[in-house]
Amino acid sequence: HGVSTERMIILSINNPHVPSIDLYDMPGLVSAPPDMRDSTRAILEAHIKEAGNHSLFLLAVDASEAPNVSKAVELIHNHDLESSTVGVFTICDEVPLGRKRDNFRKRFQNHPPDDVGAVSLNPHGWVACMNAPPKAADSQQSTFARLRQQAAAEAEWFRAEMPDLVSTGRAGCGALIAKINRQFLNNLKCSWGPKTVRMLKDALHRASLVNARLGLPACHEPALATSNKVRRLAVAHAQSLLKEGVSALYEEACR
Repeated sequence: HGVSTERMIILSINNPHVPSIDLYDMPGLVSAPPDMRDSTRAILEAHIKEAGNHSLFLLAVDASEAPNVSKAVELIHNHDLESSTVGVFTICDEVPLGRKRDNFRKRFQNHPPDDVGAVSLNPHGWVACMNAPPKAADSQQSTFARLRQQAAAEAEWFRAEMPDLVSTGRAGCGALIAKINRQFLNNLKCSWGPKTVRMLKDALHRASLVNARLGLPACHEPALATSNKVRRLAVAHAQSLLKEGVSALYEEACR
């Protein structure tokens, strides 16, 4: 029992319809026992130190509790990660009607009252989720079929209980996936793509310098053009091919 700080389980999923990302399922922060408390915090601290500047964090908080008392929120604040964090309220179906439900709804306001324990996570904000399995689930169903049924039940529950969050794209796992996908594409277009093109252009420049220093082999055919003409034709052809490849890559990254 416990948490390993030295080993991890890696599951690779290869599919043309999924983004190329690394998804880390981190352990939840606990207060006791002391060794578990220290281990869970050390794992998160190590990941933030190694990959915090190019990660998007999902902050999961029980919808029945105020997020400002969450240990994970404390970690987010300590490392100034609010702008790269998406908040997720879980098990929303278990938030009882009355004051708790009212306070939960107020946390989605642009300027919530101070007494509801709201936490601002700009620009990504919060998404509400409900992951209860369907009550009438068929034990003979495949795992994929049960997940689809669970997703349908979640969508139906939010449409009935919190339609305003559905209409604004802030309820359901589908809304959460869409938010993550938009951020992934935005990063691809505005960060990864331009950096990759710059790296390719730098590599092309270095290769051109190496090629220029190598020169061309001696010409033994009198019918061929002069070496200067051959050099100009070769360089022009190489530049044309490389320019076409770099342009295609840039256009693909910017879509």
